[in-house]
Amino acid sequence: MNLNQVIELTSIRPGTAPQVIKETTLLAIQTQCRAIVLNYQDLGLAQKVKTSVNSSIKVVVIGNFPWMYQDWVDTVKYLDKDWDELDVLMPAQYYNITTKHDEVLSRFIDQLKINFKDKPIKLILETVWLRQAYKEYWQDKLRTLARYCYNHDLIIKTNSGLFPVHTFEELCEEIVIIRKTTRKSIIKAAGGIKTVEQVKKLISLRTDYIGTSNLELVKQLNEEK
Repeated sequence: MNLNQVIELTSIRPGTAPQVIKETTLLAIQTQCRAIVLNYQDLGLAQKVKTSVNSSIKVVVIGNFPWMYQDWVDTVKYLDKDWDELDVLMPAQYYNITTKHDEVLSRFIDQLKINFKDKPIKLILETVWLRQAYKEYWQDKLRTLARYCYNHDLIIKTNSGLFPVHTFEELCEEIVIIRKTTRKSIIKAAGGIKTVEQVKKLISLRTDYIGTSNLELVKQLNEEK
């Protein structure tokens, strides 16, 4: 197995030079990564690169960036047709509410699904913040979110990688909880994944996709074939 087939290579630092986006996209294609994950302003360039080499790689856009108090209108107005999948950050205000969690989240998600009904959507849970905001019962909250994603046909993504990451052991703990809660959901692990051994461990835990911005890791995984 080419381990890169589960990798979604990510480049979402604001102000990244177009040449870097082009090179990163080419690397993702050449090493057979599943996807390239970008900010909305870099989508057109990635699609041009993809077309120029006749690649079928997925171009994924980060929505609701950078994790501000936005609703679906703010998200969709920045996005166009140059993407295949959407990784959307859970609205920041979600972490401040104490009741009616599903109702608040659905006001955001339902409109996204209406507007992008033919494209896969990943909901980024930011489990780093989940642990902090719900210290006493974050595991229960994680299970609730996992069930919500399953019921609404959403791919589960652990983190955006935009914020201070937790340990790899904590990430694995979260993957185990999610997988036990919903055996059929697609899970994407992300946030501080740096080694080949970590990728193999996540795959052994039945993680479907793995997000990383580590170019050297992608090159190392390519040599593992």
